Amino acid sequence: MKFKILKGTETFLALSAVKEKFDQVKAEAWALCQKLGGYDYVRSSHDVAGGIGGIFFDQQPPDGWKVVEPKRFVGCYYPRSIPKNKALLKEIAALPKVTNQEINEPVDFHFQVTPELMVVHRVEVVWGKDYHLVGVAEGCQYKPKPDMIEITYSEYAQLEKAITHENSEPSAGN
Repeated sequence: MKFKILKGTETFLALSAVKEKFDQVKAEAWALCQKLGGYDYVRSSHDVAGGIGGIFFDQQPPDGWKVVEPKRFVGCYYPRSIPKNKALLKEIAALPKVTNQEINEPVDFHFQVTPELMVVHRVEVVWGKDYHLVGVAEGCQYKPKPDMIEITYSEYAQLEKAITHENSEPSAGN
């Protein structure tokens, strides 16, 4: 199921607040990554945004760091749980995060296992300026909120492409 949520509606405003937090937590994780000398990071695996699950470095960091998923990532490390990293681990743990529940709450979606045994933790959200899009996985039991407009898959794809284009355009003055 695919939905369009228009600007000014209760659901649009609630999802926009999540987007603001989403951007903020990503910025804070990015700032810590840069402070530590990394050039990129992966989020913590249990969250939608924020947190740090690994930091990418050009060279291996000093002793006290472990490799993160070497079959999946190259040059990604995380501090070992040792006394000298206690403060750093505490700083990473204190980073704000956006959870699945925070994404789901504005649209009244809950974790599900579909009849096909697919585990669905959250809805898909595409944030736009004049509307947001929400996708609910096939097989889920879901009743949309009254201000959510159900749309076709082809319309969703077209609107998603428009949002992607609008987000990639340089702003005035750049």
